[in-house]
Amino acid sequence: IEGLLFSNEYMTDRSVMVGKEAAAPDGNWAGKKIGFLDGEVDAHVADAFYPDSEIILTPTLHSALEALNEGDIDALVAHEIIVRGFKTLRSYSSLRVLGQSALPESGFAFAVHRGDSQLQALIDRALNSLDDEMGHVILSRWHAGHLGAIGQQHIQLLPREHAWIKQNPVVMVASQQYPPYVFKNGEQRWEGLNADILARISHMTGLQFVHQESASTAQTLEMLKSGKAQMNTT
Repeated sequence: IEGLLFSNEYMTDRSVMVGKEAAAPDGNWAGKKIGFLDGEVDAHVADAFYPDSEIILTPTLHSALEALNEGDIDALVAHEIIVRGFKTLRSYSSLRVLGQSALPESGFAFAVHRGDSQLQALIDRALNSLDDEMGHVILSRWHAGHLGAIGQQHIQLLPREHAWIKQNPVVMVASQQYPPYVFKNGEQRWEGLNADILARISHMTGLQFVHQESASTAQTLEMLKSGKAQMNTT
């Protein structure tokens, strides 16, 4: 995306097909309405993988699951960890994961403004220092309900990195609510998988991350390009 830099991928997730409990997982979606989350996949890409289906873009996972529950769409394609985490937060007993979608696996990364290459480098160093065990602890908090503790490991910063952090101690993050990745809890505090990873990076580097809520993917991109936010979690 023009004007943005991306960190190393911090997690890979597969896309799954979600449908009604009674739906047959036969993979025949010709003539059916398939929902996708707007901003998660390009409409042209979705159409390429499901050329005989009607592609419906939905603004949020909540609206997509409501549409599926009410029969306005026949199936939903979304990332597995998001679907399973959201179903844990809000019960949709009539819906189930039918199987893997036709879309390939994709990775998740942090996006920063192109002018903040030092921030990108700091995030990459912190992500690269996370071992497999810590990665599983963070992931399992939102994938399996495990509440493992996050340690206090630090990384050795270079002099230029110390200087940059001193000049930029607070990083503004454009955050669109996207359970279980990032969302506000009942006390209006930001939580989620991405929030945990940012908290981990904060402990390791001393950077402080402040979330600025965004209502849409388009608003997030505008906040990044205009400099109102320095990064987002995507």
